[in-house]
Parts: sequence; C-alpha cells; structure tokens
Amino acid sequence: MLNPKKRMSKAERSARAKDAFEGANDDPLWQALKAKRLELAKEQGLPPYVIFHDSTLLEIHNRKPQTLDEMGQISGIGQAKLQKYGDEFLGVLEEMA
Repeated sequence: MLNPKKRMSKAERSARAKDAFEGANDDPLWQALKAKRLELAKEQGLPPYVIFHDSTLLEIHNRKPQTLDEMGQISGIGQAKLQKYGDEFLGVLEEMA
C-alpha cells in the first residue's frame, strides 16, 4: 500500500504516466481528443503540446467533464485555455458519448 506521505520518485511517476498513456492509445475518445488538439495546433501554427499537454488530455479523457466549470478544474487548463479551447473539447466529448 502506498504511504500517502511518501512522494513518488520521478521514475515512478514516469512509469505510471507511461502505463496510463499506453492504455489510452487504442481508445477512440483518446484519438479524437488528440486529433482535435492537432487540428487546433495546425490552424494556429503551434506545436500540439502548447494547446494541451498529453497529461492534460489524459485527464480530460478520464474525467470527461461536461461543463466549462468541470473542465476548468483539470490541471493544465487555466482561464485563457478554457475560454479558447474549452468548447472545442467539450464538443469532442459530446460527440463521442
């Protein structure tokens, strides 16, 4: 059992993140979220991670927010990104529901 006071090492966090991403790779929702991010990035001439990091996309995937308020609770989504991209990603979630 994990000791809540013990912090995970960088290697442990990296291994957990890798496992989480591998589990999502075949998921249609994960692919749709990544496609939306890539579409927005290309439109704006930005690298996709500037829109949202993979870890933020994974949290969107796992939590499946239904409102902008719920999406705003996700790590990596500040007010500016929420206003700029929130409706786009909520639309993906709604389409895939």
